[in-house]
Amino acid sequence: MWTSALAKRMKNYFQHVCQKRIIILNKSILYFNFIFVLLLLVIKPNKNYMEDKINHSEVFDFAKKVQYSGDGIVSKKIIQRPVGNVTLFAFDQGQELSEHSAPFDALIQVLEGNAQIIIDKKPYDVSEGSSIIMPANIPHAVKAPVKFKMLLTMVKE
Repeated sequence: MWTSALAKRMKNYFQHVCQKRIIILNKSILYFNFIFVLLLLVIKPNKNYMEDKINHSEVFDFAKKVQYSGDGIVSKKIIQRPVGNVTLFAFDQGQELSEHSAPFDALIQVLEGNAQIIIDKKPYDVSEGSSIIMPANIPHAVKAPVKFKMLLTMVKE
């Protein structure tokens, strides 16, 4: 008898403590959401971010939607879906993506400048307005002899 009474008291105590913690947690989440909404209202959006946004049913120039970064590579996802991705890249001169492979076919379209695309150890010079397909599971690399921008479309199965 004594053990079941003690067990019942302990069960009630833990339920009470857990309920208090859930209430505290719910209040914390509400407080966090309130602060987040206030910050969204107070902080002004980055003007460059707003200009770079791509909307549906809008005519735009891909090359103007990504900017170069000194001694770096900038990437910007345009579309990300289970069936594939579309990503913009801006490579500064001398930058590269080292050799790797992907399980999906990928289409590169050079938007500005010139790129060197290496597929299965064979280099291809791809100039502005030209494209190349990198086949799935074949090693490839991307090099920037000069700064360039490209659009990468990856098609998944």
